[in-house]
Amino acid sequence: MLTKSDFLLYLRAPLHLWAEKHNKLNKLVPSVYEQHLMKQGYGVEKLAHELLPHATWQEAYVSDEFEIRRDALIKNTDDTYDLYEVKSSTTIKKEHLYDVTFQSIVMKDRTKLNKIFIVTLNKEYIFKNKLDIKELFLITDVTEEVKELTNEVDGKMREAVSIIKKETPDYIENCLDPKTCPCIDLCYPNLPKKSIFNIPMLSPKKKRELVDSKIIDISDLSDQFELSAKQRRITDVIKLGKPYLNNTGLKTFLDSFVYPIYFLDYETYPLAVPIYNNYKTYQHMVFQYSLHVVNEDQTTIHKEYLETELGDPSRNLIKKLNEDIGDTGSVVVWNKTFEFERNKDMANLYPEYKEFLENVNFRMIDLADFINKELYIHPDFLGSWSIKNVLPVMVPDLSYKKLNVNKGDQAMLAWWELIHSSDKTKSVELLEYCGLDTLAMVKIWEKLTIFT
Repeated sequence: MLTKSDFLLYLRAPLHLWAEKHNKLNKLVPSVYEQHLMKQGYGVEKLAHELLPHATWQEAYVSDEFEIRRDALIKNTDDTYDLYEVKSSTTIKKEHLYDVTFQSIVMKDRTKLNKIFIVTLNKEYIFKNKLDIKELFLITDVTEEVKELTNEVDGKMREAVSIIKKETPDYIENCLDPKTCPCIDLCYPNLPKKSIFNIPMLSPKKKRELVDSKIIDISDLSDQFELSAKQRRITDVIKLGKPYLNNTGLKTFLDSFVYPIYFLDYETYPLAVPIYNNYKTYQHMVFQYSLHVVNEDQTTIHKEYLETELGDPSRNLIKKLNEDIGDTGSVVVWNKTFEFERNKDMANLYPEYKEFLENVNFRMIDLADFINKELYIHPDFLGSWSIKNVLPVMVPDLSYKKLNVNKGDQAMLAWWELIHSSDKTKSVELLEYCGLDTLAMVKIWEKLTIFT
């Protein structure tokens, strides 16, 4: 029996489906945070029940070797039905269209469908005092898209069934993402540490071309294989095992920093359905910051803020940040887009701080640009510019591994638990984690200054 979940697994990688049906798939238990996201999804579906009060929900259908449990169905006066699929995202993805097409094929023998809709959250919805269900959701007619996909999906469904029946995994297409692969021993046995998957922004088409040619180790990659200049630079560094340094470019970059230098990092929580005024769907609530300040005499001061009570966490945070960051000096972050956008969001929420936050953005420098602009590349970065991959290479004495909270999603959940509990012990772990983010930037910056 092929369920809808099975089919979506097949779309990601046919070999994953075979592994699932032959007990070769690693049964990964969802993390506590993933479970929390699922709970948010259930909450969105519950609200959708209010949006579609006349619908019947969660009925199972079986046809031949296929099985589904559809979301909502509404009967029309001409005895046809409209199908509604609820998604907790703000956009309709190709996977969603395959999903509803699969459902329509399984349902066709028992139900005459008229229209097919996908219900998503409205990314432009703004909460104002009370939740407006009709404004929260968008209902999109995808009937024509489903018709166009029907023959393709029907064929893929048959192929998926044939894959399940194979006795061995031979000649079944593997995935292109070993980092998240749930059956790595099948998809990529003996995956080398330095593989083609370390090449940043390599297209799926090129990955498939290399995988099908059995070129997995990056050392086997031909110098003639078409790559961008940046990809080629990183590939060469990894293959040769020697760091690349653009001394002049790095010096120019570091000379642009103005004292005092403020190393800033935010922690945020994106709530699917907003609960505070003027917040949009999935808008990040900034609940914490860490700030390491390096003065011209090289003295360093650490400042921080963590909201521990219920209510919009940004309100008090901005006030404290305004006190901690002066009018001059560079504001250094890792991944500028994120902090930049959070400041724009907070400026809209609290216009009285707009000038301050715009000034912070004007002075903002992305420390990760030393990698992104190819000023210094180390082979052990393995094509990544994540601070968690860069830090162990450049400053091995510092590590996230020793922390109880050592990832962004863990921080989100820890904070959510913190503000809904009388036990505030999690605050120490959150402060340690965010504090390490900015200390890591300071130490990486110090290491870079030695190179010049």
